[in-house]
Amino acid sequence: MKQGLGSKCNGETVMRDGLEAFTVTRLRPTVLLTEKRGWVFMFKGSCLCGGVTIHVEGEFEHAPEACHCTQCRKQSGHFLSAVNVHRSKLTVTGDEHVTWYQSSDNVRRGFCSQCGATLFWKPEIDGYEWTAVAMGLFDGPTGTRIAKHTFVGDKGDYYDINDGAPQSDAF
Repeated sequence: MKQGLGSKCNGETVMRDGLEAFTVTRLRPTVLLTEKRGWVFMFKGSCLCGGVTIHVEGEFEHAPEACHCTQCRKQSGHFLSAVNVHRSKLTVTGDEHVTWYQSSDNVRRGFCSQCGATLFWKPEIDGYEWTAVAMGLFDGPTGTRIAKHTFVGDKGDYYDINDGAPQSDAF
């Protein structure tokens, strides 16, 4: 049994690219041990068909938000719950299956061309280094909660928001 970050790690040891990787049961991200940087959290996930996989290095720098705007509702079929991830910490494999839709002048939305899963909300603004990753992609618990609901004036009439998170009519 390996030890790391003060927690017992009882996951299965796997070799990947010369590094030992295993799952920390309590937190559910993959933890990689590297010679130069020590322990690194890596959240992983995929679309429904598995054609697109993601890895997010490190802990989330932001909490997820739920957007209830008309475009997010149309894209996702409900509302979009996503977390902003710095692009330097996001790795996407199977990107040949990612199709981008230009939903406005400054924003593209990514989805899997094989299964249709909602993947990303990506602003194309000079200097903006973040991509919103749909929370439904992540495997297992993420240890986080929705921090804010946006564009609640556009939400569907068939549900209520009652989780106690702040609500706004804009970002």
